[in-house]
Amino acid sequence: FHLPTVHWDMDMVMVSSTHSTSLLGSSWFIPNHLSSSCTTTSTTTSTRHNIILRHKKISLLKPYFSSKPTAVLPLSYKLSETLIKTVVSSENLIARLENSPTTLSHKEGIQIHAHIIQLGLSNNVYLASKLLYFYYCVKDVDSAWSVFSSIPRDKLNQFFWNTMIRTYVDSDCFVNAVELFLKMLVMGFVPNEFTYPFVLKSCSALNLVEAGRQIHGFLIVNGYEHDVFAMSALLDFYVKCGCFWDACKLFDRLPERNEVTWNSMVSGYAQNGYWNHALGALELMGKSGIQVEVSSWNSIMAGCVRVGDGKLAFETFRRMLVSEFPVKPNSATFNTLLPIIIPMELCLLNLKQLHGFAIRQKEITGLDSVDDERLSCSIASGYAYHGCIEYASELFDLISLKTSQLWISMISGFINSNNSPEAFRYFQKMVIQCDGELKNLSKVPLTLLLPECSPSSSNGLEIHAHAYRVGFESNTSVNNALVAMYARRGDIESSTRVFLRTPEKDIVSWNSMINCFSVNNDFDRAIQLFHKLHSEDIKPDKFTFSSVLNGCGELAAHRQGTVTHSCIIRSGFSEGYCAVQNSLMDMYGKCGCIDEAKQIFDEMDCKDVVSWNTIIKTYGLHARPTEALSLFSEMQEDGWRPNRITFIALLSACSHGGLVDEGLIFLQLMIMDYGIVPDVEHYTCVVDSLARVGRLQEAYDLIKSMTVKPDDCVWGALLGGCRIHGNVPLGEIAAYHLMKLKPQHPGYHVLLSNIYKDASRENEAAQVRAEMKDRGVFKFPGCSWIEICGEFHNFMTADKSHKKCTNIYSTLDGLTEQLMVEGYVPNLEFKVSSDFFL
Repeated sequence: FHLPTVHWDMDMVMVSSTHSTSLLGSSWFIPNHLSSSCTTTSTTTSTRHNIILRHKKISLLKPYFSSKPTAVLPLSYKLSETLIKTVVSSENLIARLENSPTTLSHKEGIQIHAHIIQLGLSNNVYLASKLLYFYYCVKDVDSAWSVFSSIPRDKLNQFFWNTMIRTYVDSDCFVNAVELFLKMLVMGFVPNEFTYPFVLKSCSALNLVEAGRQIHGFLIVNGYEHDVFAMSALLDFYVKCGCFWDACKLFDRLPERNEVTWNSMVSGYAQNGYWNHALGALELMGKSGIQVEVSSWNSIMAGCVRVGDGKLAFETFRRMLVSEFPVKPNSATFNTLLPIIIPMELCLLNLKQLHGFAIRQKEITGLDSVDDERLSCSIASGYAYHGCIEYASELFDLISLKTSQLWISMISGFINSNNSPEAFRYFQKMVIQCDGELKNLSKVPLTLLLPECSPSSSNGLEIHAHAYRVGFESNTSVNNALVAMYARRGDIESSTRVFLRTPEKDIVSWNSMINCFSVNNDFDRAIQLFHKLHSEDIKPDKFTFSSVLNGCGELAAHRQGTVTHSCIIRSGFSEGYCAVQNSLMDMYGKCGCIDEAKQIFDEMDCKDVVSWNTIIKTYGLHARPTEALSLFSEMQEDGWRPNRITFIALLSACSHGGLVDEGLIFLQLMIMDYGIVPDVEHYTCVVDSLARVGRLQEAYDLIKSMTVKPDDCVWGALLGGCRIHGNVPLGEIAAYHLMKLKPQHPGYHVLLSNIYKDASRENEAAQVRAEMKDRGVFKFPGCSWIEICGEFHNFMTADKSHKKCTNIYSTLDGLTEQLMVEGYVPNLEFKVSSDFFL
C-alpha cells in the first residue's frame, strides 16, 4: 500500500493517490506502519494515525452542507450602541464570552465576532475557542467552520477538532463530521476519548459499518478499550447499525457497565425483536445496582413501535407500572406511545385505559401543555377511529391547538359513523379556523369528503371550488375524487374536463374516468378510453379490467370482451383475482355465453359470495331457473351465507322462468331464515312475477303490504302486467302513482294509453296523448347496436342515417318476404302511434 500525499489549505484537505480517490468517496483503515513514500506539505503526521484509501466507494455520503462550508464573516455587521460601549477591549470580549457563552443571542454573538475582527484579534486562539464553542451552542455550522478554518494550523488542538466535529454531529451533518475526522487523522492529530463517540454516532447515522469497525480498532490501539464513555458509544454504534451480535460480544467483554451500556443493550434487544431478553436485561440492570430509569422502558416501547407492534408496546407500558423496579412514565413515554394511537393500533379498551391513566397521573408524569395537547389529539383521533365520536368530540372541543391530523381524524370518524352532514360541518369549521395554515394538508379531507357528496347536493361543487382556491386544481388524488364525484352526478363532461387537465395521471385517474363512462351507460367511450390507456403504456389493474368488462357486458360486445380476456391473461390477472374473474363471468353471461361463464366459475380457485350471485344471476337472466336454484343449493352446501343480492338473483330467475310460487317462498325464506329485510328490488321481482302470469290482485295486495315505500319500478311492474292482461282499474291505480313519481317518463304514459286503446276507450287514450304533449313528454325512438370487427353500429327506429342503409333495408325486405312464405304473421298488438315520438 502507498499512503496518499496530503495538501493542506484553509478550506479543506485534498488527498491524492495513485488511485485518485477522494476522502469522501473511499473507505479507509489504519495501517501498522508508515510508507516511505508519504510526504506532506507541513509537519509529519504520526505513524499511528496515517490512513490508506481504498477504491470502495461510499456512494450514500451526500453531505447536508458542502464538503468545504463557507460563511461570509460579518465585517460590516452594525454593532448595537450597548455593545459599542461595553465591548471595547480584548479583556471585555473575553469576559463577555467566558461569562455567558450559552446565554448570548445569536445576533449578539455575531456582533462580538465582528468586533473581534475589527480589533485585529482574529488570531487570538483563546477567543477563537470561545467563539467556536458559542457557535456550537447556537448550531451555526457555517460560522463555526469559518472560525475553525481561520485558526493557524500549528495552533489547532484537540478542543478545536472535537468541538467542530461535535457541531457537525449535533446539526446532523454526519458526512462533514466523518470528513473532518479523516482530515484530523491525515494531519497527525490524535483523537481522544471525546472524539470517538461523536464520530461513531455519525457512522451509525450513515450506516458506515466498516468505518465503525476500524474506529473500534483505533480504540483498542490507543488504549481506550477500558474507557466506559468510548465503549458505550461503540456499543450504541453496533446496535444502531444492526450488528447486534457484535454488540452482545462487546457487552460481555466490558469490564465496567453503566446506565448507557445497559440502555443500549435493552434498546438493541427491543429493536431486534427479543422482547423477553430486553425485559430480562432490565431486571439484571436493577439487580446489579444500577437504577432502572424510565428511559430504559421507553426504549423497549420505542422498539415495539418501530416494528409496528402497538399491542406489545402497550403491554410493555403496563408491565412498567407493575415491575419489580417500578418507575413513573414521563412525557417521553407518552410521546413514544403516540405513534400507536394515531395509526389506531390500540383496541378501544386499551385506549380508554391509557386515557384514564393520563388523566389520573397528569401531575406525576409532568406533561407540559404542548405534550398534553399532543396526547389529547392522539386519543381523540383514536376515539374517532373506533366510532366513539361523542368522546372524540368532547376531547376535540377542549383542545386549543388542533392539528391537521386531528381534523382529518374527526372528519373520517363522522364519515365512518355514517354522519356525513357532521363531517361536512367540521370541514367548514376547519376551513374557517385554519385556512392558510393547513393548505398543504387539506387534500386529505377533500379526498375523504368527495365520495360522500350526494349527487343532488352542492357540496361537491363547493369542495371543488375550495380545491381550486387553495391550489389543488392539478393534484392527482383530488382530481381523481372529483372525476368520481361528477360521475355520480351524471355530469360526464365535467368529469372529462377534470380528467384531461390532470397533468400526472395515475392508474386511478384512468380507472375513475373509465368507470365514469360505465356508470353513465356510455360503454362505447369506456372501451375507447381503455384502448387509449394501452397506447399510453400504462399498465391496467384489476379495477380497470372490471370496469371495461362491465361495459362489454352491457353492450353485449362479445368480441371486445374476449380481447379484454386475453389482455387479462397476459397481464397475470386471470387467476387468483376473484373480482376480475367475477367480472369475466358477468360479461360472458350478458353476452349469452353461459357455458363460458360456467367454465370460469368452475375453474375459480377462491370463490366469494359475489361469484355465486353472478352465476345464479346469469342462469336466471337466460330463463334457466332450474339451474339457478340448483346453484343456490350448492352455495348453501358449501357453507356460503346468501345476502340480499343473492335473493334478488333468485327472485329474478323465478320471475323470468315463471316460477311464481317459488319466488314467494324465497321471499319468506330470506325474511324468516336469514333475517334479510326485503327492499324495493326484491318486491319488484315478485310483483313482476305475479303480474306476468295475471295474478294482478295478489301483486297489488303485496304492494300494499310492503315494508318500504314502493318506487316507480314496483308500480311499473304492475302496470306492465295490467297492459298484458288488460286490467284497466289496476292499471289506472298504478299509473296514478307513477305520474306522481315519474311524471316525465314517456314509457308509463304509452303503457296507459295502450291499456285504454285495448279496452276501446279511445277518448281516454287521446287524453293521455294530449297530456303528454302539454307536458312536453315524448317517447324517444328505440335504439339497438351491433359490434362488427370491433366497431359499434347504432340503429334507431326508421333510421336511414347509416352509410349502408340501402343495402340494409334491401336485405330486410328479402328476409321479410321469406318470413311471410314460412307463414309468419307480425303481432301488431303493441304498435305505438307515431304521435308519441319526438
